[in-house]
Amino acid sequence: MTSCVFSLFFLLSLCSSITADGPTGLKVRITDKATELLKDLGLKFLKELIKKPFEDFQLLTCHIKRLTLTRLDMNPNDVNIRFQPGSGLQFEFKDLNGTAEIERGTNRCFLNIFQGTAVVTGQNVGVTIGVRLIQTGGRLSLEIPSGDDYCKTRADRIRVDNFRFVVNAALTAALRFMFTSQFCPDIRNLVPNVNTMLAGVAMTRTLSKDHKINLDYSLSGNVTVTSNSLDVPFTGVVYYGDTRPALPAAGVVPVFTESNQMAYVGVSEDLFKSAGQALYDHGPFDLTVPQD
Repeated sequence: MTSCVFSLFFLLSLCSSITADGPTGLKVRITDKATELLKDLGLKFLKELIKKPFEDFQLLTCHIKRLTLTRLDMNPNDVNIRFQPGSGLQFEFKDLNGTAEIERGTNRCFLNIFQGTAVVTGQNVGVTIGVRLIQTGGRLSLEIPSGDDYCKTRADRIRVDNFRFVVNAALTAALRFMFTSQFCPDIRNLVPNVNTMLAGVAMTRTLSKDHKINLDYSLSGNVTVTSNSLDVPFTGVVYYGDTRPALPAAGVVPVFTESNQMAYVGVSEDLFKSAGQALYDHGPFDLTVPQD
């Protein structure tokens, strides 16, 4: 599930946000109808966790290795993604059922009576994670604030089989405690890695390499989140050469009045003005138009 959340975090790179003095040449609205697409991707990532061993970890005096998810029952109706007004996104996974296998390491573990492979069963497991989109250093950063409002776990049943009764009971209690108390801190510890990844996303693209025509699509303001939409304002400046000129004065910002479709794109006159200026700065050039 951790890899799923990490992968879903990557999708948020589509919603990068910065504070900049300049125009909004391009604006994109993503509505709650797009959350179904994110749900499908989330289910796909969850399925990819099966048969892939997790990293080794320490549990009480036991070194646990090769925790491998062998089965995961998922109902699409139990995976929900929502917009959080004024904040960001909320991911909810509820009533997950599955089994996994674990192996003991070589260190002392309950006086070495814990040996071999054990089967871990989880039923009615649920996780809710709220992700805030914030501005840091001119790019999107993610934040999962402390408290149950932003991260909460539930495990109605976790049990361990294949060992002696006392060991099974001890490991069951330890695994339940680890999940309910450590999962959210571990998820929060992933956030700096995601932010580092987002910091490496290029905010410019070359439209024509031969003619050195480029597009700056860094964000011109905050991402605005309502209960059914997410608006992302891009600078949207076209320029010629290796160095972007000073941003022009802000013009009329595109305004959306509907949220019935999955996505909307608004283009400001500033984008066309910057494109015209880029062509003027370049000067005459040959353009071959292919014939049908």
